[in-house]
Amino acid sequence: MSSIAAAETACGKGRRSAARIEFKQANSSLKNDCLDISPAMKTSQARRSERRRLVETAKIRTSSGVTYSCIIRDISDGGAKLRVPAGLELEGEIRLTSAVTGPERVAQVMWQDHTSIGIAFEKLAAS
Repeated sequence: MSSIAAAETACGKGRRSAARIEFKQANSSLKNDCLDISPAMKTSQARRSERRRLVETAKIRTSSGVTYSCIIRDISDGGAKLRVPAGLELEGEIRLTSAVTGPERVAQVMWQDHTSIGIAFEKLAAS
């Protein structure tokens, strides 16, 4: 045994290093188990196009004609995440207007929490 190894063992560093290695191995195994998600979940989380983060003011118009201000937080070809007034509950079809999306882009509300909603854009008609 080298003098460094003997000193580490005498100070207890050898035991701590071994414990750290065991913890890292167990933690790595746990992470791998947690990352093994179902195929259905993988599909729902997959993105068809790249998201762009931004802060852009926009207007939402509901099917009943009520208009709300919102902020686009990120956007992709398939949809967007919008910051909305706290507690606003939207469902179904909406129309989004902004400098980024152009006039009245039709979308479906896919999810919502207290201050945000996720929308999926309807496909644009081919010109």
